Amino acid sequence: MESVSKILGHNNNQTAQIYARITNKKIEHDMEQFADKLGKFNTAMGIGENS
Repeated sequence: MESVSKILGHNNNQTAQIYARITNKKIEHDMEQFADKLGKFNTAMGIGENS
């Protein structure tokens, strides 16, 4: 994390860590949306646990 902080020009690691948390939350949100859409697609295609 220290290297990333320096590359981004932050004076301390805490600033880079804030961005890392935001990024992780965004990734988690996007993956949840993807999983939901994939589930709907699979249902529409007749793909699932009961196939």
